[in-house]
Amino acid sequence: MENISGENQAAKNIAFNDAFQVLHGKAHEFVTDKQEELLLNFGLEDYSDYVLDESQNSIQFFHADGSPSLSFQYFLIGTWNRSDNTWTWAWEANQPMQEDLEVIFNYGEFYGFEALTTRNWQATEKHAWAVGAVSAYLRGANGIFKLPFEDVDKFILLQKIQ
Repeated sequence: MENISGENQAAKNIAFNDAFQVLHGKAHEFVTDKQEELLLNFGLEDYSDYVLDESQNSIQFFHADGSPSLSFQYFLIGTWNRSDNTWTWAWEANQPMQEDLEVIFNYGEFYGFEALTTRNWQATEKHAWAVGAVSAYLRGANGIFKLPFEDVDKFILLQKIQ
């Protein structure tokens, strides 16, 4: 497993201590196993496109011929802004925190992991994938998926297969 701190750590305001590194190691292994299951059992690499239905929190993957074959319920965990290198959790201001995110936040609060409790912080893409992996591990997700947009990448957890 690659060390997520790195020599030139962009997230100077967030401490990635040894305990978080151990958690990330377990999470990375979990996510790798889940991604392999998706490849072996569903041929995820065979899909060439996807469509989001944000109103239903679902994502549907399509084959090159346009035929749909695989759908998941998902939830957004956060965004990584490529232009200013920041991670932002998907907590809505002045709204109750979604239960799936609350579990992640509470775990971070209990163990003192600032990366899981600070709404917005300096981050590299490696950091975004790391908190994504930890989130998937804590929520027992089927995988992580990155949705690229103009300046940001949205990170979602793939939940129930439909």
